[in-house]
Amino acid sequence: MKNKRQLLTGILAIVFAALFLLFAILFAKSIMDRETAQGSDSEPARRTAAEHTSWGNRVSYEGKNYRLKDGVTAILFLGIDYGAETHAEGTVGGGGRSDAIMLLVLDDQDRSTTVFLIPRDTMANVDVYKENGDYAFSAFIQVNMQYSFGNSKKRSCYLTKRLLSEILFDLRIDYTLSLDAAGISSVAEQLGGLTLTLEEDYTDIDPSYQKGATITLDGKTAERFVRSRDTDVSGSGMARMNRHFELLKSLFSQYENKDSEKQLKDILNTAESYIESDLSADTITKLASYRLKDTAVILPGKLVSGEFHDEYYMDEEETKKVILELFYERVQ
Repeated sequence: MKNKRQLLTGILAIVFAALFLLFAILFAKSIMDRETAQGSDSEPARRTAAEHTSWGNRVSYEGKNYRLKDGVTAILFLGIDYGAETHAEGTVGGGGRSDAIMLLVLDDQDRSTTVFLIPRDTMANVDVYKENGDYAFSAFIQVNMQYSFGNSKKRSCYLTKRLLSEILFDLRIDYTLSLDAAGISSVAEQLGGLTLTLEEDYTDIDPSYQKGATITLDGKTAERFVRSRDTDVSGSGMARMNRHFELLKSLFSQYENKDSEKQLKDILNTAESYIESDLSADTITKLASYRLKDTAVILPGKLVSGEFHDEYYMDEEETKKVILELFYERVQ
């Protein structure tokens, strides 16, 4: 009997020890999960070398050596889908999303500007912030969401520029210019309307917007032309991105044979409340006077229909070739 009690006591001790160990493991895991979800109040640790490809001034690719070209400037342009009044300074989440994302690549050598279009639905590790501005966690979602997690226009632009730089192999982005959608009307009115010949059919927006038609957009219709898209149709974001480029070409073409630098400064002044920019005076001069190339470059990748939204997955190897073409030159 005594031996049985000792055996039972021993078994119970083992069971309780096992339960205690299990409880300790679960408790520790819950702490780790909570800390992972909440994050810290510091900036997130950037991707490790194993997760991220980083390029510098010199690159070796497929047995060939490259270096950054001199005289190339990268301006990140962001078109924001909310008006200026929605972005309350000091509050995270009120700034809308960057539904137009493009790099304007200015090359001093041939005095040209190449537009590098980044689909809004490009999937990336977006840094999420709490309402008080503290870092929370990173989520693999669309890049256009990064802008919304800033607590000011300046902060939102910085976060988006940092993310875009990172996914483009730590490409240096020199300046940022953002324009709230509500400011498009001001820009169009400042120019006396925007005239363009449509390269695609947009009769879903207006019956008169047939391919090949020449139209003039006033403030109201220009904003509609830029913002319209059918969210129920997969790929509508890509179609809208093409319209952004068409409108940009019209804007540049109307600069020709005019005092374009002064006109650009007038536009920036007119739409000041809708704009966030750190452009230098020299860059404004270049942007106004350099020739815009007729064809845009689109971030290589594949569009798929996700569970809730379209998802665009960057083709890393093809993107490397684009970056090399735009920003690097061969060396021996």
